[in-house]
Amino acid sequence: MRFRVAYIATSSLSSSTISNVPPLPKLEPPHQTNTLTDIDTNHPSTASATPAFASSFDQDTIFNEWCNQMGIHCPHAAVRTGPESVAGRGVFATSNVKEGEVVISIPYELALTQDNAARFFPELEEELLHRRRRIANASGVTAMENEKVDSFVERIWNRLVRRKTNSPSTNANTEDFNPDDFWQAELTAYALAALDSDHPWGPWISQWRRDDPLQTLVDRQRDNVSIEGEGRARPGPGDEEVAIRESVDKFHEMAPQIPKYKINAAVHIRLHQLDQYIQNYQIAISSSDRIIPTSKSMYTTLISRAIGLSNTITACLPMHDMINHSNEPNLGFTFCDGNFEMVALRDIGAGEEFFLNYMDLGRAEEKEDGKSVRVAEWDEDKATWLLAQWGIPSSPDNKEEQVVVGLEKLESLPIL
Repeated sequence: MRFRVAYIATSSLSSSTISNVPPLPKLEPPHQTNTLTDIDTNHPSTASATPAFASSFDQDTIFNEWCNQMGIHCPHAAVRTGPESVAGRGVFATSNVKEGEVVISIPYELALTQDNAARFFPELEEELLHRRRRIANASGVTAMENEKVDSFVERIWNRLVRRKTNSPSTNANTEDFNPDDFWQAELTAYALAALDSDHPWGPWISQWRRDDPLQTLVDRQRDNVSIEGEGRARPGPGDEEVAIRESVDKFHEMAPQIPKYKINAAVHIRLHQLDQYIQNYQIAISSSDRIIPTSKSMYTTLISRAIGLSNTITACLPMHDMINHSNEPNLGFTFCDGNFEMVALRDIGAGEEFFLNYMDLGRAEEKEDGKSVRVAEWDEDKATWLLAQWGIPSSPDNKEEQVVVGLEKLESLPIL
């Protein structure tokens, strides 16, 4: 599951909707940030670490300057680190904003999508397509090999949320696959490739962070992988189960009203997906295989920042991915004239933090004052995924009504 765009002012995006995407601006990164090594892959990754040379203030300044250089229009917004943010870092209003005003505008070409990234890394795209074919050909074997895991974890979870497993058909042909079925692994590879080069995305990706029990668990597993010349040994099954239980316990402390068995199922699904990811992309089967950048840490971080723009396009958007979640968002999200726009849903004062709603938990209702509101009906299963996907706790106690649209200028924004 991923964050689905909540408000779109135009028709859904598709691969054919946007053509002739202009190149990214050329610029020198303010600092060389791709010097940290992710030890589970030997590829540079800064997904879970801050360069020692830069303070939080420096990082905010670097990112805000990068946004300006890259053509992100945000005269009323800036990233800020500090205790005033609900998550320690967020996007704040630098001046008063009127309801209906466009707060942030992001050009489509800045979106990290499979199509956009493939233009910059054609050799990597070729190898990723090769892996797609291999996964398609081996899908029947993989399904049999994973039958016990699926039946124990994913099938239980699928019954809980009353949905079918979304996996490729065993007779599927790669050409019949939706490329978006592979977005997690492929966007991770492109993100790592951007960090390992002078690509303009690098300074943005180097600032990606995730700080929750799942990320801690994944990084702990990574840090215990044996390295040549060092004495660390791979943890045994018992150690891993202890670490998993600790992770589930910490999640449960964050959201005590979600049953532990559901949190446990969600964590095991994520770990199973990570194992499949490494099996499919890190291991070279033949001598002709090129190396694909892989990192469990980056994979886990990236999926917490990605949004579904349509049924066929998933993306990470700079600046958008710095905005935190709230059940009472003050920003809506639209796509207009080649730009992603975040629009004020009410008057917002200088110094206020901006928020989006990562998951739709309710239904829209019309009130007497003409405002459309969304009544949040807390759903235990959705809340579990909100916790596992983004590390965000929720409970029936925070099911306040959420203002969705409060101005005629934003009339009838359809929900995907």
